[in-house]
Amino acid sequence: MKMKNSLLLMALAAMTLTLASCSKDDDNGNSNDTPPAQTITAPPYKDDAVKLSLPDNNISVGGLKANVSALELGEGGTYIVTYTPVATTRAADGTGYKTGKYTKSNNSYNLAGFATVTINGKSGSTYTIVVKTTDGVSTELNATAATGGVATGTMTDNLCRTWTIENTRLTLEVEGITAGRDFPGTCNLNAIIAYAKDRGMEINDEVEENSVVTGITFSRAGTFLISYMNGKNDVGKWNWASQASGTISYGWNDPGMGNSLENGEATVAFDGSKCKLTLGATIDGHKLQAIYTLSF
Repeated sequence: MKMKNSLLLMALAAMTLTLASCSKDDDNGNSNDTPPAQTITAPPYKDDAVKLSLPDNNISVGGLKANVSALELGEGGTYIVTYTPVATTRAADGTGYKTGKYTKSNNSYNLAGFATVTINGKSGSTYTIVVKTTDGVSTELNATAATGGVATGTMTDNLCRTWTIENTRLTLEVEGITAGRDFPGTCNLNAIIAYAKDRGMEINDEVEENSVVTGITFSRAGTFLISYMNGKNDVGKWNWASQASGTISYGWNDPGMGNSLENGEATVAFDGSKCKLTLGATIDGHKLQAIYTLSF
């Protein structure tokens, strides 16, 4: 999804612009208070989660020969494959991402629509794996597990999984007038931007038709993934700015997203099995706040 200089789009959906902290514009039961120290149900693949760096290879991704540089198994059963198409008869298209759901059987992981990955051995951070793609071709590799990542803790365990969007609460303050509305279900960017424009925000965004955000994934390796109904994805990095207050920082450097970002901020809080993700921005002097209610 091309984002270019899309301030509102990035604040609302892909968390892709420097977001200035903004005060709560109205009282609708939403809060940015310090999140409670509670533990929610562990995601299904917490102990399997890993991000592997792969040596140079020639693995098929969606029928396209590519060099797969990284393979990540997320805590919630979502995988992310990072690849660069191998230039053959045409120029390579730059970094791409293949994502989907995975399941586990013994030491093998079925990455739907991509491959079966079997772990045949592990020594320290080195994994011996076999990647058998959907075209039946197997490739044996020695992969290296990423080190570092996000600090451990209850908040990390709570956040790191795949979330679906239940509701988006948008609050605007334009020329001293505050308005707010809930958008139930998946996040339809077209509807949200239309609402903001109707209330006086000047927005010049290049947004594709039927741009709908369906899910957000966070991993302990420090990856976040924004998933769209049309099958496209945006991928970036995240970490805690303050785990105690539920403040996260995020960024990316991906020409395919049309821009780069360092040190964006958002806050998270948990209530039972739900997460509240809050983003705020000031655009041309107008305040905007988006609160996502997420579930798994």
